[in-house]
Amino acid sequence: MSEKFLIGTYTKKASQGIYGVTLNHETKQLSPVWVVAQSQKPAYLQTNGTTIFSVKQDGEQGGVATYTIDGDQATLVDTNLSVVAPPAYVAVDEQRHLLYSLTITPER
Repeated sequence: MSEKFLIGTYTKKASQGIYGVTLNHETKQLSPVWVVAQSQKPAYLQTNGTTIFSVKQDGEQGGVATYTIDGDQATLVDTNLSVVAPPAYVAVDEQRHLLYSLTITPER
């Protein structure tokens, strides 16, 4: 039996975004990682199996991006960005159809 996992990254240096990896439970080995979606600083992710909700940064804007999963790849569907730091967390309440994100702003 094997299980796939998604990994969010900070995309510094060579990192490209959201990665996937497969854990083989019998051999206890991880497959080589692959790029699922290229994105800037998708450090926090939430998924329901068909959709990825991810923190996103685009230049000076931060917010949340939504991707659809198709096999081992994901396609960007929508973004909600504003001129703030990227959120520090993202979560989904599917029952109430809500997406939560937490942005920490420095005190002035």
